[in-house]
Amino acid sequence: MLREVTLARAQGLFDLLGGLWPARLAQKSELVYGPKADGRLQKTSGALLASAGISMLPAGADPEGMLHARRTGIGTAMTFLAIGLIYVPRRRIPATYLLDAAKETAWLMAWWRGGSCQAGKRGAPEQRGCRNPQRPAGPGPSSPVMFFAVLQWGRWPPGPV
Repeated sequence: MLREVTLARAQGLFDLLGGLWPARLAQKSELVYGPKADGRLQKTSGALLASAGISMLPAGADPEGMLHARRTGIGTAMTFLAIGLIYVPRRRIPATYLLDAAKETAWLMAWWRGGSCQAGKRGAPEQRGCRNPQRPAGPGPSSPVMFFAVLQWGRWPPGPV
């Protein structure tokens, strides 16, 4: 459990600082990621990332706190990863966003390697949303395939209307 607490706080701090950077220092952010047509959108995205980071920083070591931190961390990482993987090939955002996609992939791998959420003491039932290492992950409402399809096409399942 200590590893997940450390991971939650590390990603929380990283997201807080990463969100404050474009929200507070937009000109310096544009040096790395290129000029933005809409500064308001850049600042809003940064503020939302900082908010996610703030919510992860005080995560408690209890199962409920770790479940919250895990969902916030994975959801944030998947969102920013999807943005990079969808919009860089379409040339809507610069290729430097692939650096961000690599960072988000590292966070996802860290959460995946962190193991399942500890269900508590003395054989308490497994917490909903945590990975069970004995059971392979199958398709479901939180499946990455569904997540990317909804981002790409705006609905699930993808396909003709």
